[in-house]
Amino acid sequence: MDIQEYAQQLKASDYFSLFVETVPDDIVKLYTDAETGDFSTLAQTAHRLNGVFAMLNLHPGKQLCEQLERHITEQAREEIKHYIDEIDELVCILLQPNGQQDE
Repeated sequence: MDIQEYAQQLKASDYFSLFVETVPDDIVKLYTDAETGDFSTLAQTAHRLNGVFAMLNLHPGKQLCEQLERHITEQAREEIKHYIDEIDELVCILLQPNGQQDE
């Protein structure tokens, strides 16, 4: 399944409005917690996002969150930043009107 199909699946879900209302705020929280080095809260937020992606069968997001969670346990700051950026980019694509990447 490609990202556009995941975006369509998300938009057809009963949880789309909840996703829109909560996930972007959690992305901001990831960045904030990573900057302050609050690994405990960062891990909780990453785990919550992982659950959201899993519940909605958004496998790319689930995989990215799992990687992020691994790097949080290692406190690998550069990798944490990289995976937060990847999750942020995925969420932006999923929330675009057509679910397509900007070219």
